[in-house]
Amino acid sequence: MAGGVGEAKAPDAEVVAIVNDLKASILEKAQASGYNGLLDKCEVAEVKTQVVAGMNFFVKLLVSDSEAMHVRIYKALPHTKKPPEVTSLKVGLGHADELEYF
Repeated sequence: MAGGVGEAKAPDAEVVAIVNDLKASILEKAQASGYNGLLDKCEVAEVKTQVVAGMNFFVKLLVSDSEAMHVRIYKALPHTKKPPEVTSLKVGLGHADELEYF
């Protein structure tokens, strides 16, 4: 559905690859938001998508045995030739925190 956020699902290879490519940007933004760890563990647990003029990916990342962060990644339409980018994130969450629009 255009504009609405879809249901949570397991990540596919595309999402995992995007997160891996953006790991440095995710860490930089997380540290700017008060996160004081590293991303030694960076496991994509689930993802929700939103169709916009491109695609928003809402990603739950497990960053420790108990801690998670939620990351919103925007992927522009292919004709723009723009790479995916981290647009916002939430740190200090737990594994059980529900992934929601933010």
